[in-house]
Amino acid sequence: MIIQSLPNRWSCMPCSFATATGIPVQRIIDAVGHDGSSIIFPDLEEPLCRRGFLGGEIVTAMLELGYIVATYEYTPFGIVTPQHHFSVNYEGDRLEFFKRICQDSDGVLAGTTKSTRVKHAVAYEGSSHKIYDPLGFIYPFDRIVPEIYYRLVEL
Repeated sequence: MIIQSLPNRWSCMPCSFATATGIPVQRIIDAVGHDGSSIIFPDLEEPLCRRGFLGGEIVTAMLELGYIVATYEYTPFGIVTPQHHFSVNYEGDRLEFFKRICQDSDGVLAGTTKSTRVKHAVAYEGSSHKIYDPLGFIYPFDRIVPEIYYRLVEL
């Protein structure tokens, strides 16, 4: 894998998919149909005020670009109405859950970094068990607290 650098602070999700697939990040952003820059929460600081990119819209764009994406969540949730929602929590260690799910595959992990405690997305390389961070770093799997794994399968 070769890390593709962030074009801006709110593009870690498409940039991580770009790193994991080798597709240029701008091509993924074009397939999504927006650049994530719209300010939708003016009361929040950068980059949280921006629209950014939802995993679901990237998954749809990746199909157009020749990939099927399987999504695995540690805490899946359902929303029946805005007042009625629930989640399922898996038993056991979160890191072990994701190590098993990610085994021998390439994809994208979304979660919280342990060092800064910020929501972030990174590419994961199954053959080396390494994280490729769009901020320019390569590090071990255990430096992120994963919430979702997007496993990539090329068509």
